[in-house]
Order: sequence, then C-alpha cells, then structure tokens
Amino acid sequence: VVLPLLLKWAQVRRELGSWSLLPPGPIGAGERRAIVIFGTKGVVYSLLATSMAQTTRLLLGSLGVTEGVGILMVIESLSLVLAFVRDSMGTVFNPQIARLAGTGSTEVMLGVYRRLSRWALIASLPYTLALVCNRESVLSLYGPSFAGGAPALVVLLWAQFIVVAMGLNGNILYMTGGENLFVVSQAICLGAVVGLGRLLIPRFGLVGGATAMATGVLLMNCILMVGAYLRLRASQFDRNTWRTVLAGVVVAAGVWAISGFRLCRPVALDLMLKVSFAYALAAVAFLTIDRRLEDMDVLRAVLARLRLRGRRLGLLSAGKGMSG
Repeated sequence: VVLPLLLKWAQVRRELGSWSLLPPGPIGAGERRAIVIFGTKGVVYSLLATSMAQTTRLLLGSLGVTEGVGILMVIESLSLVLAFVRDSMGTVFNPQIARLAGTGSTEVMLGVYRRLSRWALIASLPYTLALVCNRESVLSLYGPSFAGGAPALVVLLWAQFIVVAMGLNGNILYMTGGENLFVVSQAICLGAVVGLGRLLIPRFGLVGGATAMATGVLLMNCILMVGAYLRLRASQFDRNTWRTVLAGVVVAAGVWAISGFRLCRPVALDLMLKVSFAYALAAVAFLTIDRRLEDMDVLRAVLARLRLRGRRLGLLSAGKGMSG
C-alpha cells in the first residue's frame, strides 16, 4: 500500500520540480492555507469513515455477539463492492467537477452528474440482485457457519444500493465548496451507528448491527442528497426515471426467476453464471427500455476505439509476418 503512494508522490514532485511538502509556485500564503485546510477536512472524513467501519465490529464483540464479527467482515466486503462502483464513477467525475465549476458551466456539470450517477446505478443493480437472490449460496462459499449472516447481508446490500441510487452527491458537494457538510454528515453517520448499535445489537445480534450500519449510511447520504439539491439543484431523477425503474423491474424479475435453478454443480461456477446472466439481462433491458442518446454515443465511441485498436493490432501482426 505504501510503496505505490510513495512512487506517485515522487512522480508528482519530479514533475513539479520540487521535493517540499508544499512546492513553491505562483500561489500566495492564503491559497496555501486554504489547500491545507481542504486536505485536512479530507483526512478527518477518512478517519470518521474508518472509525465507522470498525465501530460495529467493536460493538458486536463488546456486547457478546463475538461469533458475528467474522460474518460481519464478510458481508461488509460483499456490500462494499457497490461503494467501490460508486467511488470509481466519482473518481472519473471529480476532475470534471473542478473544471466545469471553475468555468461556471453548471448545467454541463449537472448533466455529467446525472449521467455518471445513472451509470453507477446500472452497474450496481445486477450485482445487488444476484447476491440478494442467492445470498445463502454466496455465504456458503465462506463456510457453513456463515449462512446465518444472510439477513444481514440483504440489509447492507440494499442500503448500499439505495446510496448508489441517490447519486454522486458527496462528490459534487466536496468539489464545489460543500466539504463541510460532507464531513459533518459522516460524523452524524458515526453517531447514529454507535447509538443504534448499542440499542439494536443486544436484541437482534448481527442483524441489529447491520441495521445500525445501514441506517447510518442512509442518513448520511440523505443529508448529502438534500444538500446537493439545495446548493446546486443537483438531482439524478428526471422525467425519464420511470424508464430506468421499469428496466430495473425487468432485470429483477429475470434474476429472481433464474435463482431457483441450479445451473451447474460447483456453487462458485453456478454463482458466476447467474451474475453473468444478470449483467447480460441488464445490458439488454437498459439498452431497449431505458436507452438514452448519451449511452448510444458512448457505446459508439467505445466500439470505434475497439475497431481502431483491432486494426492497429492487425497491421502490427501483418508487419511482423512480412518481416519474418
């Protein structure tokens, strides 16, 4: 983990021509102070997020549900795949937010926000449905004792999926001057997890801990969604959202129908086939029921890039054959 970070730091410092913590340049002391404050807020947010991830495990152990700690770690890792999907879209989005916000192109920025939020939703739906409909099979891969975590897995999966459906609100707030709300909402989330965890875990065990985490995450993102709308009128829902919902219902029906069948004997291969089917069905459903002009433009661009790469590879292989 540390080595890639050091390599990136060295590469940036070499390009800047300075090895100091804050390289000298055409910026004043006030701007440097603002950079430090902005970065410090990001560090505080990361500390709060890391604390939230550990809090539920500590509560389970301290309240006597020690057998649920390992199961919670597994279902957390499975549900956090959806967070990684959202964060990957956010990584693409952040530089564009900074550029468009700096030039005052708010409408274009909101258009990109809606597009990437919807793509994150489309990418997350098949995975969520496949795991929810085959939750016992998924957890059985980790051992027979993990099957009891199926209800908690469903709770965390749906919570993370709803967060994705809300849109990339944290990214657009953090990159347009709303980072204070971003940090405060994470602190509120941590407080909700601690309070609800102490209340629910003694009564409901692992499911209570998962419910506390889900409630905290949903509360945080509700705050961010409201803040993004009030600050920028940002919302990924529009008059065509019903088409997205209809396509999602079709995918859900297909995934649920196939979950009752055993496609092959090895459980892992059976799950891989079902997840692949979910993504194939989602591609067909969203390109027919919820087809958007921007989707087709991106698809054409990707196909054109693949054709160009194929031609280059063909020419390269032909040149090697001639030289041979």
